[in-house]
Amino acid sequence: MRASTLVGIVASAGFVVIGASVAAAQSSSLASPMEIAVACGAPVMAEGEKVEHALHVIGAQDTVARTAYDNRDLLVIDGGTSGGVQLGQEYYVRGPERLHSMPYLGAPVTPYIRTAGWIRIVAANERTAIAQIVRLCGVMFQGDYLEPYTAPAVPAGVERDEATGDPDFAALGHIISGPEDRHTAAAGDFVLIDRGSDQGVAPGARFAVYRDVAATGLPLASIGEVVVVEVGKTKSLTRITRSRDALQSGDYVAPRK
Repeated sequence: MRASTLVGIVASAGFVVIGASVAAAQSSSLASPMEIAVACGAPVMAEGEKVEHALHVIGAQDTVARTAYDNRDLLVIDGGTSGGVQLGQEYYVRGPERLHSMPYLGAPVTPYIRTAGWIRIVAANERTAIAQIVRLCGVMFQGDYLEPYTAPAVPAGVERDEATGDPDFAALGHIISGPEDRHTAAAGDFVLIDRGSDQGVAPGARFAVYRDVAATGLPLASIGEVVVVEVGKTKSLTRITRSRDALQSGDYVAPRK
């Protein structure tokens, strides 16, 4: 449904509506392709971190009730101006995937959070808001929660495949999960690793990726390179810049020094 058709639909419900021309003008300031790719990646959260979310997707403006939505939909949000929602605000739409269990010994069960995209508020009354999808990263579902949108600060050079410095095998970490909780990922994909600022990781840091081939007498096999694009306390989001094989959950990562 186009934003230009919104006024007649929601005016009778007491909504304040943002003009279609304003929404279109704001849409022109989209992020770069790399920023979009990073923004669509998994958010970096500390182990065990729990955040209460006040705003959720509860449906779409349609003639039938549905639980999955795409960029043709206008989404209904369960909060309005009385809760601080304002016209033109943008929010990430996120939700949990299945629990991801790690194959290597002693690893925790880690909840994976997917980023479905981000939206802009185009109409609001005291209790409810209507949102237009700005960018779709994946399917949005009923019950997905909202977090304020900020364009990611992408470190310089993340597009380049560089392998400068020697791997520090005394500070090994692991790949946690790939896109959409997949066990495998390829060059250009984003993966979470279990190293963050608490371990001295900073945006732009590079890691060599190794695999234990489980053969007696054979050393770890070099299979790829990743660069850090976003850092949390105990996890980081990285982009795969090189891979000889599909990178897997549980593969080792060694920081380059």
